[in-house]
Amino acid sequence: FRNVTGVQTCALPILVNIFLAGLSGVLLWAGFAPIENFVAPFIGIALLFRALINKDLRDRFLITFLAGLSFFLPLLHWSSVYVGSTPWLVLAIGESVLFSLIGLLRLQRRWESALLFAALFTVVEILRMKFPFGGFGWGRLGFTQVDSLAWLYPFIGITGISFLVSLCGFFIVANRKSIFVKIGRAHV
Repeated sequence: FRNVTGVQTCALPILVNIFLAGLSGVLLWAGFAPIENFVAPFIGIALLFRALINKDLRDRFLITFLAGLSFFLPLLHWSSVYVGSTPWLVLAIGESVLFSLIGLLRLQRRWESALLFAALFTVVEILRMKFPFGGFGWGRLGFTQVDSLAWLYPFIGITGISFLVSLCGFFIVANRKSIFVKIGRAHV
């Protein structure tokens, strides 16, 4: 299988993808307080995009659910102080189920997949703002780039920044010199 960039690709083994999913979620979380590393979400989204390439629906839902879980458990941990650990876990799992909707699309290392991934990622963020219980808008990628992309916020807002960050994941994966391409080549 050759993609637009001319690089031969294959689907990664599921255990590698489970690891990438967990790491992806942790890196997405690292963009928020207390770490606030604005580069981490770009890497996290690239790992998630790479893990989803050429996967069947069951694997895509597993990968996105685990990425969501490793993202929402630390992100929402503060709520356990106020409501206890059981509601915190239920909320994190519920948000992860919504996050797993990102797995609906079959992705390839092509720009069309990148646009669909970024659009669906952004739609899922908007859905999480409305559901459950009136929504939980925190945890949007757009909030991680306040310092680095501040000049863009007046023009495209939080939603536009989320779209751009999720779209950048493709460009990291598509770069021929990227470690993400080398991960794929190791399993050809």
